[in-house]
Amino acid sequence: MKGIFEIKPALPKYNCTWDVDQVLGYLKTLSPLSDLSLLQMSQKIVTLFGLSTGQRAQSLHLFEVRNIDCSDNCINVNTYTVPLGDYMARTSEHRVGTQLFIRTQKPYSWVSKVTISHWIKQVLRECRYKHDYL
Repeated sequence: MKGIFEIKPALPKYNCTWDVDQVLGYLKTLSPLSDLSLLQMSQKIVTLFGLSTGQRAQSLHLFEVRNIDCSDNCINVNTYTVPLGDYMARTSEHRVGTQLFIRTQKPYSWVSKVTISHWIKQVLRECRYKHDYL
């Protein structure tokens, strides 16, 4: 087995990483929230959720509104506190089910884990190419 490992060593799953400070710096530029499209707002919030909770897209897409407590423009989800009162207010009239994250265009149904992954990847791509805030 040692010989096989030396001939063909295990490689890391990912060949690159990204700087969290760079992502947070980019997310700061996405303001005020009232000026963002629903898609941009959703991408920002889901990326903040992913960074602050460490949850994967498959878990984020299962977040439900009924498990969230709102107070002082902060949202408590289990043990996590994330400021997204504006997102909740803006999407409340479009929300049909109990899912927190919904589509940004009609029909406003819940989003899949694939969509959440796309949103996060889009934010990461944009912050790689838009370094103007530094």
